[in-house]
Amino acid sequence: MSAEKTATFDAIYTFALSFPGAFEDNPCGERVAKVGAKVFVFLGRKEEAFGMSVKLPFSRTEALLMPFAKPCGYGLGKHGWITVAIHSQGEAPCSPVCRLS
Repeated sequence: MSAEKTATFDAIYTFALSFPGAFEDNPCGERVAKVGAKVFVFLGRKEEAFGMSVKLPFSRTEALLMPFAKPCGYGLGKHGWITVAIHSQGEAPCSPVCRLS
C-alpha cells in the first residue's frame, strides 16, 4: 500500500477507535472496529488496496454518487452499508478523511 493510502488508513482507523467503547477485532483476518458486539466499520487487511465498508444511514445516497463507492455486498447494501474501494492514487479525495485525525 502506498504511503498516502497507509496514512489515510491509519487516520480512519485512529478516528474509529476514538469513539467511546470502540475496539479493534479481527474476524477472518480483517480489521474491524466495534462497540460491544456491533461492527461499525470494516477496514479490510492493511496490506491490501485501501477500502472500507461503513453504514451511512443519512448520507448513503450522496456517497453512492462517488465513482469509488458502491452498495456493500452480502445483503448489507440494502441496509445502508456502502463499500469504498480505492485502487489508484488520486481516485478519492483524501483531505476530508485526513482531517478526521
